[in-house]
Amino acid sequence: MFWLSATGADGLFIKLLSRLKVFSDILQSKDCNLSQACLVAHTVIDELSEIRNSQSAFDTVWEQTCTISEENGVPQREKQRTKRLPLHLEQFVLSEGRPVEEEPPDSKEIFRVKVFLPVLDHLIVELTRRFAENIDVLCGVSALHPQSENFMDVSLLKPFAEHYACVINSVEVECKLVIKLLQCIEAERKCKIETLLQLVTILEEYKLAFHELHKLSVIAVTIPASSSSCERTFSCLRRLKTYLRSKMTNNRLSDLAVLAVERPLANNIDLQRVVDMFDATHNNRRIRLH
Repeated sequence: MFWLSATGADGLFIKLLSRLKVFSDILQSKDCNLSQACLVAHTVIDELSEIRNSQSAFDTVWEQTCTISEENGVPQREKQRTKRLPLHLEQFVLSEGRPVEEEPPDSKEIFRVKVFLPVLDHLIVELTRRFAENIDVLCGVSALHPQSENFMDVSLLKPFAEHYACVINSVEVECKLVIKLLQCIEAERKCKIETLLQLVTILEEYKLAFHELHKLSVIAVTIPASSSSCERTFSCLRRLKTYLRSKMTNNRLSDLAVLAVERPLANNIDLQRVVDMFDATHNNRRIRLH
């Protein structure tokens, strides 16, 4: 049964990890925010719950398991050891304690109880613990996203505002006014406000009038969905400060780290202009740069 369980686990993990990969790719994205992460997390939790409670989904996994086991010569049932009486009791008639020939357990049911259900239960519990327990607070982040269907929904913003000790009455009034303000700004500047960062930039200009919303927006934009951005930063530093460059001064390391981390901005720098400025600053160079 051990080899059959391992074979079935392969098919089960392929089915589950293919769904979790979508969630992982979104969490590893540089542009990921909490509203997107929570939405996809709920979708994955619902999908895993449907798989757990669906007999057809289990039957599909079991059929794949049987196919793989037949192709690789893995028996579905292990041979049961024949139970015999001890030698010193063979000449006696026993009324109790005789070995009973039990019916061998069903491999399909064992796989369902010991492999299929525990794996799904652990996944659902962990995803729920990490994303669903604080969902009321995290949904407030999605209510601040301009592209969200629930943009400036007070019912969603209220738990988020209470968590960070904001004045609820002020939040309710500001939510009604800021929508009209954004419409006027879009018409005047002929631009579309589509990201949370753009919203923060506009609220920064009107911080006195929309103090509570500005506070919540700044908090929302600084809460990462994952540590992928930090991991990318350390990866950049590792490429710069190798063991062969361990004596690099902090000023040079800091400058190179900024260029590596802020690569999109660095790519927009006109290198020819940098060369011209460097050449104009140092007139005693032997090497002619032009």
